[in-house]
Amino acid sequence: MQILAAETSRTMPWKNGLGSTLELATDAPRADDTWSWRLSIADVPSRAACSTFVGISRVLLVLDGDGLLLERAHGTDAVPMIGSGLRFEGEESIVCAPIGSCVRDVNLMFDRSRWDGVLRLARETPAAISGDVVLVHVPQSSCNDLVIEVGGESTLVRRGETLIASGVATVHCASGELCVLAGLSIKRTSTEPVRGSCCDDVAGKSCACRDAGDVDSAKTSCCGNSKKI
Repeated sequence: MQILAAETSRTMPWKNGLGSTLELATDAPRADDTWSWRLSIADVPSRAACSTFVGISRVLLVLDGDGLLLERAHGTDAVPMIGSGLRFEGEESIVCAPIGSCVRDVNLMFDRSRWDGVLRLARETPAAISGDVVLVHVPQSSCNDLVIEVGGESTLVRRGETLIASGVATVHCASGELCVLAGLSIKRTSTEPVRGSCCDDVAGKSCACRDAGDVDSAKTSCCGNSKKI
């Protein structure tokens, strides 16, 4: 479990140069490295085209303001302001049109060949999210810090901070408090061996290669007999 302070967030220009985004968290090991997932917040002061991201899925929610419309080839969609976010693909040609001023959105992006992802905005308590990677962000607009429970351990996450963990994260907060929850699950192939029983002839026992610590081999087909899941 890791908590990213508000000061670690960095402002990045939009890929199309028409705005900027506040990058809350990514899986990139270093600032200039390529990420396979990213959680960010962006101000949308005026109508502008969305940047193109080939191979990337995006999920949007309105964090602040009166609303946000996505102008698409098939029509116009309103971005949700609570609950589950609106998903679309990064290759799609879309124009964002804010309703009123001071509109801010929260955006989860991920490489869809590697991840499935969900994004939610919750006001009810308790609120939970699960995944191989889970992210909980406490917006600066929230009135109070939030208590988040992961694996039986409770942690105080302050306004502007982002928690990164795995498994299940449960948020406990006063009624009406706002929190951003994102969950990312690794896409697994249908031939990936079942953990602990990847070989027909040693069912119920661990494989020798896993016992030897050869994790990569165990993930694929450590004894040549993969079980479908």
